[in-house]
Amino acid sequence: MFNVNQIKKLETGRILGFSNGFYAKCNKDNTISLILKKRLTGKRDSDKPKTLVITKVYKEDNNLTKLVMEANQKALDWITLMQQGIHPLQHQIETKKETTRKTITLLQALEKFEQNVKANDSNSERTLSDRRNIFKNVCPELMDREIIKIDDDTILDKYYYFTSAQNKKRRTVEIWLQYMSAIFNFLIGLKIVTDNPVSRLRKAKIIVFQQFKDKDNFLLPSETKTLIRHINSFKSFNQKTDFYLLQSINLIYLLLLTGLRASETKSILWENVHLEGTELNPEPYIVLNKQDRKQGEPFAIAITPEIKKIIDFQLLLIGQGNVVNLADVFKPKPKKPKYLFVSKNDMRVYHPSKEQQKKKRQAEKKGRKFKPLTLNSRPCSRIRNGFALLRERMGEIKNGQFSPNTLRHTFTTFGNLLGYSDAELDSITGHINQTSKTATQVYVARVVKDNRQAFINIQEAMLGNDVEDRHFKRREDNFEKQLNKANKEELLNYYHQGLLTKEEEDKYKIYKLLKQEYKEQFGYGSADGVPFNTDVPE
Repeated sequence: MFNVNQIKKLETGRILGFSNGFYAKCNKDNTISLILKKRLTGKRDSDKPKTLVITKVYKEDNNLTKLVMEANQKALDWITLMQQGIHPLQHQIETKKETTRKTITLLQALEKFEQNVKANDSNSERTLSDRRNIFKNVCPELMDREIIKIDDDTILDKYYYFTSAQNKKRRTVEIWLQYMSAIFNFLIGLKIVTDNPVSRLRKAKIIVFQQFKDKDNFLLPSETKTLIRHINSFKSFNQKTDFYLLQSINLIYLLLLTGLRASETKSILWENVHLEGTELNPEPYIVLNKQDRKQGEPFAIAITPEIKKIIDFQLLLIGQGNVVNLADVFKPKPKKPKYLFVSKNDMRVYHPSKEQQKKKRQAEKKGRKFKPLTLNSRPCSRIRNGFALLRERMGEIKNGQFSPNTLRHTFTTFGNLLGYSDAELDSITGHINQTSKTATQVYVARVVKDNRQAFINIQEAMLGNDVEDRHFKRREDNFEKQLNKANKEELLNYYHQGLLTKEEEDKYKIYKLLKQEYKEQFGYGSADGVPFNTDVPE
């Protein structure tokens, strides 16, 4: 065993041997390495002793005696392992893994998963942010729970709760389940967990993801024209004008005319608004940066005559008087904003309130310097107030499901009726990964050039009279006939495809059928099975 007094006398560069394979070495930095040299029992390479550094100590350390005693005990433990043919360092690794497996929380697992995603550059910052928000909304109470304690029952509780008639947040929980499944698969690869409860439940068809067909999740042509008419009514300014509200309505109009997501629209930079085109494409267009898009790649849309009106109105909101060009708008301070749709703070910079003006006058009167609000260079954060006002003006439409998603589906539905396929519309609106992660500006400029006429055609259909409600309703009428003749299996199939409205689910007692199905096939609802959510109505 190691001897404290002998170790204290050890000189630099010298080695002192002890019994049972123990020896000490004095390093150049005056530290002492306490070393064990021993063979592994029962291994093919047992004739090759393993040299293992137990610890390093200082001769002058006041706790040297204690440290040496601990090293001796550690060495004895290692010898015991080596006699069993177990490498001590490998044992440490396995022990650490086991500890991690037992203690790692969902939050820690999510952080590890995101680190891996970032390292592989497989998600945009927008996607990472959306993922965090999903977890915050669905399972805040689970974030500190050990991952091995999140089992089938935990997953099912969330699934049944968010798909119940009271909550109706099926899509939210399905996105969460997809993320959870990806995290479990990631942890399986790290050997932290051994199975994936989400995959197991999906394979057994206990959890079923809907295939959303966007039935009834769009505005009819008459509703679309009414919406546009109300949007265009917000054009006059006065002293009480809420410029931030007008901006949100302006942004909503852009969503309708382009089929873009709200998140990527809010992130449009002024430097990417090419009103005069570029050398790559002489026609005007807008570039969306890859970091602001769900797909994690750049995209662009054409600036059509109608979109040009949106941009001109936005210039009016952040400028003064009639707009001729960008230079005229930004002659007065403050400087040009970073984003096309600015934050509420930045809007107040362009339009100081009476209170701000009063404080300025008071400061000047007292000879003090007044510090006005300055640009924070952030994008618009919310457009809820715009949607709320438009809902109020138009009345209740689509059972209150008038949202950015509704506008996106309205755009694609008009496109379908004009003869564009789903694949073409996905390409037009950039909703699929159609480029590599090294997509060039040349490619992006060519894409927007190819899609320009499609944007014009769809926008003209929204504004014109060629497309009528009856063209949209024809699909609904045919489906209603099929629904009236459907048996139990067909009704459940329609439900799983996301084709039923809430009224149709209630009419055909879908949740009762689901309960029966799960009880019959999987034993759920029985005394020895996992109970079906009691909130689900009979």
